[in-house]
Amino acid sequence: MKIISILGCGWLGTALAIHFLSKRFIVRGSTRSNQKLKQLEAIGIESFLIDIKSPQGSSFFESDYLIIAITCKDNLAIKQFSNFLADCNVKKIIFISSTSVYLAQNKVVTEESPINNNSLTYQFEQSLTKQKSFHTSVLRFGGLFGSERNPTSFFREDRPLKDPNGRINLIHQQDCIQIIEEIIKQEVWGETFNACADTHLSKFFFYSRLYQKEGKTLYIIDQEEISSYKIISSQKLIDQLNYRFVYNELME
Repeated sequence: MKIISILGCGWLGTALAIHFLSKRFIVRGSTRSNQKLKQLEAIGIESFLIDIKSPQGSSFFESDYLIIAITCKDNLAIKQFSNFLADCNVKKIIFISSTSVYLAQNKVVTEESPINNNSLTYQFEQSLTKQKSFHTSVLRFGGLFGSERNPTSFFREDRPLKDPNGRINLIHQQDCIQIIEEIIKQEVWGETFNACADTHLSKFFFYSRLYQKEGKTLYIIDQEEISSYKIISSQKLIDQLNYRFVYNELME
């Protein structure tokens, strides 16, 4: 059986682990919490305590695929960890990145659009993709929702909605999981993909409808405010993976 290691079993990583267990993979998961370690073990995941600031060689990194689903704000630790991985047996990596790496230029954003080079997430991407001893594909997800994570929970009800004329760029947990599975199934490596549902309504329109449906009040600020935004295109992913989003029309 194939072995998948998931570095960072949080909201998305744990759901990924459960999914790949159902697909008869051997699944190894990491956390930095002893309490979460026990929870992962109860699910049937081979669990490890791992901190990338002081990684140590273990069977966790002896896998067919490594999915990195963590963030790090320490640039030195990022570089050292990438060098550490170069000496491990893992050969194929999927790095969960974010569309936050792009500059907001009030237009459609593709994988070729300008990047915020100061973004630590982007620097994490670069530290991995520049390594020659393994192959990395990067997934730049939009805002994550699904399962118990409702988009309306992103904001406190008693606070005004900032940037009401900005655009939403969201992706459902189920689409995240299936896209990752497709990359592994199709063995697509050395690529960078944007991944967002093709619903890019204004924040005011989208969230006011959701709040209204839930019987809540949406506090807004000046709707005439000039917003800086980006509209994330996932066309490359759709074309190259022949992927069809499960949750694409988010108002439905």
